[in-house]
Amino acid sequence: MSEVLVAPDGHRVERILVQRSLGRPAREMLRVKHGTYLVSNCANVAEVAQHVDLPSLVPEQRNEP
Repeated sequence: MSEVLVAPDGHRVERILVQRSLGRPAREMLRVKHGTYLVSNCANVAEVAQHVDLPSLVPEQRNEP
């Protein structure tokens, strides 16, 4: 299971795999969302920092049985 980071203002950062075509390998990106709204797919942490206050991110707490 991949780790999702959340900020108090409602932003979520999660790792995704993006494959632009079948002939190319998938690459990892960071997806920034606010609620259900896609903010950006970022190539690195510096790009994420343009949208989210990095020190405020914490691991998402999931209630697992």
